[in-house]
Amino acid sequence: MDHNETYDKYQETYEECIHSMTKIITHLSNINPEEEVLVRPIVTPRFAPVCTRKLLKYLGNLSNINHLPIQTHISENKKEVELVHDLFPECPDYATVYDKHDLLNESTILAHAIHLTDKERKLIKKKNCSISHCPTSNTFISSGEAPIKQYLTKDKINVSLGTDISGGFDSSILGVVKHSILVSHHLAMKTNDTKDKLTLEDALYMSTMGGAKAVGLPDMIGSFELGKKFDVQLIDLTIEESNVDVFNWQIPDTSNTSESDYQHMVDLLGKWVFSGDDRNCVKVWCNGRLVLDKKVNGHRDDRWVMIESEFS
Repeated sequence: MDHNETYDKYQETYEECIHSMTKIITHLSNINPEEEVLVRPIVTPRFAPVCTRKLLKYLGNLSNINHLPIQTHISENKKEVELVHDLFPECPDYATVYDKHDLLNESTILAHAIHLTDKERKLIKKKNCSISHCPTSNTFISSGEAPIKQYLTKDKINVSLGTDISGGFDSSILGVVKHSILVSHHLAMKTNDTKDKLTLEDALYMSTMGGAKAVGLPDMIGSFELGKKFDVQLIDLTIEESNVDVFNWQIPDTSNTSESDYQHMVDLLGKWVFSGDDRNCVKVWCNGRLVLDKKVNGHRDDRWVMIESEFS
């Protein structure tokens, strides 16, 4: 950001912004393997009110030339929307500001998106952008409740989930899954319309495939389809000290695929989402590599065991 009168110590000059982007792009290009891009830089205008038109246009062109994804904020609260209108009077709405500066495309992630107009939602869908829903942050700083169910079902916009630390207070996506459902229930109480409620399936989709689509990797991660990277975690609801109670009659019979056993599995997923935590995650694989195995250390996190061994 090169225009932040309220917090000027956080802003850079236009030239410094160019230098820092060039530096990170070059650095990542040098450290990535020749045949695989493991880490990609992402173009990040803080949000429209703290960026000059010149910088916004530069970042839009930079994304297009280098095929880089974009992330920014949009319509987080009503005062912000009013500020954007005052700063960019030539644009009819917030989304058009980004579009005019070539910052809306299939690789754009728009955080919050609480107070979008019908016209903005149509533009976002037309440009194939993704929305990142940040329910804990939106609740904690009283921004509002985004109508996510409408975005998913009516507008057909891809939605992922975001923690937005430190606006939010939980760095766990599992916690955000839970709060996304709760926020939608609060919205439904306001609108008196049960159609605004997110289901467990909606929330888990946003945390997996929705996120994969948002970061441009739907063919590589996000589901268990054959040929994708094996990026998964193993959840055990029965481990010692688990916060989840599981009774024998709730355990599905894996030898058949009856409707009742499917419902048992859905119930267990619900228990994990609403009562589980990191203790239930016992193993993690990234691209087929086992990177965390708590079972070998009595369900203690490998990382802490490594730290303790270094100091012992």
